[in-house]
Amino acid sequence: MESVSKADHASTVASTLPILAVFIGVIPVILTSADKLGLAPPQITAWIIAIAGVPGILTLVLALRYRQPLLLTGNLPALVLFASLAGSTSYAELVAAAALAGIAYALASLLGLPRRLADVIPMPVIAGILAGICLPFVIGLFDALGQAPIIMTVTIAAYALASGLGRMGGIALVPAFGAGLGVAALRGQIAAPQLHAFFQIPVATLPHLSLAGTVTVMPMVMVFIALGNVPAAVYLRGQGFRPPERMVGIATGLGTTLTSFLGPTAVCMPFLFTPFTASSQAGPKDKRYRTAVLSAVYLLAIGGLAGTVAALVTVVPTTLLAGLAGLALLGTLVGAVRDVANGPLRLAPVVAFATASSQLSLLGLGHMFWAVALGTACAHLLERRELAAHADPRAPD
Repeated sequence: MESVSKADHASTVASTLPILAVFIGVIPVILTSADKLGLAPPQITAWIIAIAGVPGILTLVLALRYRQPLLLTGNLPALVLFASLAGSTSYAELVAAAALAGIAYALASLLGLPRRLADVIPMPVIAGILAGICLPFVIGLFDALGQAPIIMTVTIAAYALASGLGRMGGIALVPAFGAGLGVAALRGQIAAPQLHAFFQIPVATLPHLSLAGTVTVMPMVMVFIALGNVPAAVYLRGQGFRPPERMVGIATGLGTTLTSFLGPTAVCMPFLFTPFTASSQAGPKDKRYRTAVLSAVYLLAIGGLAGTVAALVTVVPTTLLAGLAGLALLGTLVGAVRDVANGPLRLAPVVAFATASSQLSLLGLGHMFWAVALGTACAHLLERRELAAHADPRAPD
C-alpha cells in the first residue's frame, strides 16, 4: 500500500513538472512585453502576480471544492496581444478592456454561451492573428542573435540540445536561459543587482476606458478565454470527469476582471496544460485533482517571487530576454502557421495575419481590431462555403 502511495505521489509530481518548466519559459515573454509597454518594476511585479499568483488561488479553490484537476492560469496569446498593442494602446486602456472582457465572459457563462462565442471568430482567423502577433517576437530572436551573437548562439544551441533530448520546448527554455545567463556573466554583461530591486511592492493600475481600446481588446480576450476553457472541458469529459463548466466560466471571467487591475490578463483553463493534470499519467482518477493543487503551489511560488522576477529586467541583458521570448513563442508560431496552412479557409486567415502584422490605424481603431474585423468578414462573406464545411475540432461530439 505504501509503495502504491509513493507511486501515486511520484506520478503527480512528474505530471506537474512540465507545467512549472513551461511557465518559467513564459517569464521572458512577460518581461519582454513589459519592456515594450514601458512598465516600471512595481507594475511588472503586479502583472506577474496577476498572471500566476491569483490564478493559483483560484485553482486551489476549484480543485479542492470539486475534487477535479481544474487548473487556471494566465493566457499566453492574450499576453502577446497586449504586448503587440504597445504604442497604440496605453497600459491603462488595456487594463480597462481586459476587465470589461472578464465581466462580459462571466455573464456569457451564466447564459451558457462560451461555445458559441468561440465560434464567432473562426479558428483559422484566430490562427492567422496569433501568427501575426507572435511573429515580431520570433523576429526579435534573430535580431538578438545579430546584436549578441556569442550569447545567443550558446542560448539557441542549449535550447536545441535540450529540446532534442526532452522533446518539450518549455523545459528546453530552462537550460537555454541558464546557458545564456552564464555566458553573459562571463562576458561581464550582467548588471550589478540592487537589493531593493528584488523587493518591489506591486502597484495596481487605474483603468482608463476608451472606445478604441475596448473594441480592439475586449472581443479577442473573450475568445482567448473561450479557446482555453472549451477544449479543456471537452478533454476533461473524455477522461471521465464532469467539469463544472458554468462555474469555471464565471471564475475565469471574474478572475480576469479582478486580476486585470494588477495587470491586463485573461484567466482561463488552458488546454495546453490540461493533459498533464488530467490524464492517466497523473495517477488514479480520484486523486488527479492533486496535480492541479501542486500546480497551484508552483503558480503561487512564482507569484510570491514576482519582485525577484521583475528585477531580471534590470539585471539580465534585454537581448537575452528578447531572444528567449522568441524561442518561447517559436512553437506557438509554428502551430498557428500550420493551422492556417491546413485550411479550409485560405483568404480570411491570411488577411487576418497580414493585418495583425501591419500598423493599420483607421477610424481611430488599431490594427488588431481590423485584423479581427477583416478576417472575420472575409470568412463569413467570401468563404462561406468553406466555413460551413469546417468541422471545428473545439466542438464536443
